[in-house]
Amino acid sequence: MPSFFFGGEKIKMYHGTTKENAQKIKSKGFMPSLDGMLGKGVYLSRDINKAKLHGDGTIIVSEVSVGKVKRIDKQGHSMRKAWGSSGYDSAWVPPNCGMVRRGLEENCIRDPRRVKIIQVSLASSTEATAAAQGASNAAARARAASKSTSPSAECLIL
Repeated sequence: MPSFFFGGEKIKMYHGTTKENAQKIKSKGFMPSLDGMLGKGVYLSRDINKAKLHGDGTIIVSEVSVGKVKRIDKQGHSMRKAWGSSGYDSAWVPPNCGMVRRGLEENCIRDPRRVKIIQVSLASSTEATAAAQGASNAAARARAASKSTSPSAECLIL
């Protein structure tokens, strides 16, 4: 599988969270998850719709210096969680490859210092209620879809 090097390229990305967590992130910065689909790191997406699936509708807009990027495009990828200790700065799951529900893309950034917060968009109470209901519905659809998920031709070709 090819790997990509964006050098100093900075990409706008989104992180969905709660209003409470957004305030903590804004004051202290991002703290890497200890584990996740791609291992330790800060999870963001270039697709705001992916970010909207998490939290209460609050979105953190960031500028990310992606550095050297490892493409992870299939379940069971040999570097799915090892990319960070193999010289890569971030991992990227492309859209429609069978790894993320709804076929949305995801990024994991190893070092939170590569993530600069640009803006925090707080959800209104109406948005928060709708987001919570949407997340619940999305989780149910994802469970149903996971029973028949297969990688798309796009991921197999790339």
